[in-house]
Amino acid sequence: MFGWLLTISGVAATLSDGITAMQASPWVILLMINITLLIVGCFLDTGTALLVLSPLLLPIAKQIGVNPIHFGVIVVMNLTIGGFHPPFGLNIFVFQALFKTPSNVLFPGLIPFVLLAILALMLVTYIPALSLFILPYLL
Repeated sequence: MFGWLLTISGVAATLSDGITAMQASPWVILLMINITLLIVGCFLDTGTALLVLSPLLLPIAKQIGVNPIHFGVIVVMNLTIGGFHPPFGLNIFVFQALFKTPSNVLFPGLIPFVLLAILALMLVTYIPALSLFILPYLL
């Protein structure tokens, strides 16, 4: 319903045209999308963020020539990393309750995992073959 409302009102097209008017290269636009999704992932759960942001961001990705499946992988990776990224990742609070560990002990232990996850995200974002290699075998 939300996606339909965005399409009918023209918000997605206006946003897509605005980003294209900036005349930034596709890798810069993908970097901006990654940063935005990482921040959103810290505050919203993955399902909600997917429902709200996908209708807005997918037209932009299509316009810069990103495969929709590749873009889906990028979005899910971003939101998942945001879920355990300090300071407000929702999964951090689950870990605190589950392991009865204070946040000042938990945060330093998360740093290597967050850095590795962001490195993997950058590789998947800028090397599409990493997320699209299996497609020929599925079709």
